[in-house]
Amino acid sequence: SWAGGVVDGGVIDPDRTSQNPCLTTARANLQAALTLLEGLRQQGMTRLVLVQVAAPVHWLLLPGCWQPEVIWHDTAIDERSAAFLALGMATARGRAVAVVTTSGTAVANLLPAAVEADRSSQPLLLLTADRPARLKNCGANQTVNQEQFLQPVCRWLGHGAPEGLASQPPQELLDLANEAWRHCHGRPPGPVQ
Repeated sequence: SWAGGVVDGGVIDPDRTSQNPCLTTARANLQAALTLLEGLRQQGMTRLVLVQVAAPVHWLLLPGCWQPEVIWHDTAIDERSAAFLALGMATARGRAVAVVTTSGTAVANLLPAAVEADRSSQPLLLLTADRPARLKNCGANQTVNQEQFLQPVCRWLGHGAPEGLASQPPQELLDLANEAWRHCHGRPPGPVQ
């Protein structure tokens, strides 16, 4: 039920992407992200919240990338409000809602809602991007150690391959989604990253 991505007219042209390494990487990243979301959908996720200013996650809004009747999305103006919107929806539905954000200090803004989810035992999926290992601890922008921000309140911290999700086989991504959902809805339920 998921498309492979979008470039002109709603379809990625494999001939064009194979000639351009940037498009090949973008397509692989898009496909990996969609596979991860498909795994969460298979577990029962029906809603997610995007941050309006998070340009790298706007691929979710592209026509043809996914079917809104399968997973409904909402947007919020910033990470903090996105996390609280997702927490409210999770509380009302009794099942996890995902928040999709970029990396670095964006992740720090999820902490207040993550604390509330932890203390109230509400399932909350915190899907955060991260910089490649080669850009960490080198003075590059947004390279804070974001894993430590949420660790004290999360039931589980999942990680993709250091090379990026696109380097992982689809089954590993589906397994990652399964583990995230399982820990999020465990005893007691709570946030996972």
